[in-house]
Amino acid sequence: MSRTEPRPFFWLHIKKSAGQSIRAALGDAYRRTDRANPAPFIALPRAEWNDNLNNFRIPLGDYDYRRMLFAKRFLFDDEEAFRATFKFAVVRNPYDRALSCWRYLYSRHTRLWRRTLTYFSFEYFLRSLPEIWAEKRNRHIATHTAPMWPDITDEDEATLLLDDVAYLERLPEDFARIAAAIGLDGGQIPHKNASRSAASGASRKPLARAYTRRTRALVESLYEADIENLGYSL
Repeated sequence: MSRTEPRPFFWLHIKKSAGQSIRAALGDAYRRTDRANPAPFIALPRAEWNDNLNNFRIPLGDYDYRRMLFAKRFLFDDEEAFRATFKFAVVRNPYDRALSCWRYLYSRHTRLWRRTLTYFSFEYFLRSLPEIWAEKRNRHIATHTAPMWPDITDEDEATLLLDDVAYLERLPEDFARIAAAIGLDGGQIPHKNASRSAASGASRKPLARAYTRRTRALVESLYEADIENLGYSL
């Protein structure tokens, strides 16, 4: 960490995209909230608002999947403060992210959920997502699987509300650029999640083999804007 204060920054954590590693790399410059006991923004110091927005337990109503728009409208004093803050996120190949979400939910949730998911194929999981996103009864699943592009753009999904986008597939060099921009010494990304095979530049062949024609079509429908605007492919 630099001895001087880093430039004000705002990190939007897109779930299943190196969150643990980014938190570790940002260190004390990123103020964390008590995530297990969430509080409304008004009850927290401003320095913790960024982490509060990244907490899936905080309901945002119509802004649940439009968090950068929420931040711009409600967490900054004015347009000048928004422009002066360096805003970034890490994105991930939607094909890789969707598969990772399914595997994560299968292995990490409660025993009952795991038992139920045993009967859920990847295809069934993908077909269930629109209902999960609409109902939001399980915010954990909804936020971990929601598309990325609406979350980082304006109300028309035409203008990016970030100053930089890091790609998980080339995270070390992308984050080094971000660290330099905010004045954070080092810019080293610790490896916090062994499942992030995509970040190491691994071959895409294993990922392609995990897909059928139907599951590929489902991902391309569900994450069409992510694939098109962020330049991804299978």
